[in-house]
Amino acid sequence: MRNGKFLKEKTDKPGSYIIEDFIARNRLAIWASAPGMGKSLLAEPLLYHIPYEAPYLGKKVSGGNVMIIDSENRGDILQHRLKKIIRGLKRQGYKKHGQIEIQSYGGFLLDDEATWKPIVKEIKALEPVLILLDHLACFHHHDENSERQMKVITTAIEKLMAINGSSVLALHHFNKLDMGSFFRR
Repeated sequence: MRNGKFLKEKTDKPGSYIIEDFIARNRLAIWASAPGMGKSLLAEPLLYHIPYEAPYLGKKVSGGNVMIIDSENRGDILQHRLKKIIRGLKRQGYKKHGQIEIQSYGGFLLDDEATWKPIVKEIKALEPVLILLDHLACFHHHDENSERQMKVITTAIEKLMAINGSSVLALHHFNKLDMGSFFRR
């Protein structure tokens, strides 16, 4: 995981976290691994804990709204997972203080602002503290091995974060061709 400092104007004080010591406010966090290693399965419960202000993996969680922009999983699958996690949080006595919104915008591209209008409208309405991009490669057409081309993507993520001062958690797949013994289970 990498926590980058991208947003320059709307930042909270140092040490301000959505998930204590894990995801900082107004920052980009990137979780990367080989495909199929469980990034989504780890991220989704974490995201569902935010509106309930429920600790996650022993870490304090700040409340707020969450937006999931998913290109891999169908909305009904995400809703099914959500219901199970929420049922468990309610059984433990946690109360909901925020909203979770799931978006599937197959046409949303970070590198094409003409595709942004629907998602910008949703971000302004929801005011999420955290936006999940699952998975990053589905939201652009640039070469991920080119530092110059990826600067276009990180700049676009800065703009996405600046809409409401949200943090972004981007899930990233390592190239399947690079999978050697290190990446295998």
